[in-house]
Amino acid sequence: MSHTPRSILIVEDSEPIRTTFRLALEWEGYEVFTAQNGEEALTVLRSIPPPGLILLDLSMPVMDGEQFIAQRNTNATLAKIPTIVLTAAGNSQTIAGAEKVVSKPIELDALLTLASNYCREVQ
Repeated sequence: MSHTPRSILIVEDSEPIRTTFRLALEWEGYEVFTAQNGEEALTVLRSIPPPGLILLDLSMPVMDGEQFIAQRNTNATLAKIPTIVLTAAGNSQTIAGAEKVVSKPIELDALLTLASNYCREVQ
């Protein structure tokens, strides 16, 4: 199954952040899917074509970002989806399985730049 480059999955437990990101990305023409935690994200991923990017909160109830990445990596197709971790922890740590770790809060312009860098149309 090929990636759908102009789609993004937002995994974020904060409803206001999830909604703000979704609206901003949809305004820019992305198809956006959302999940409140890693467990819900895995369920969503089983029901949609693989998105071009996953924006993943690190600290969430039920299944956090690191647990999600570990589960995602057990599926070869899902493991190929670029994942950017968003964290309020502040330090610029690296997380195995994530392309990048970005500190929150993130400016919407920076969010849109990340999306355009990872969600390229296949020529």
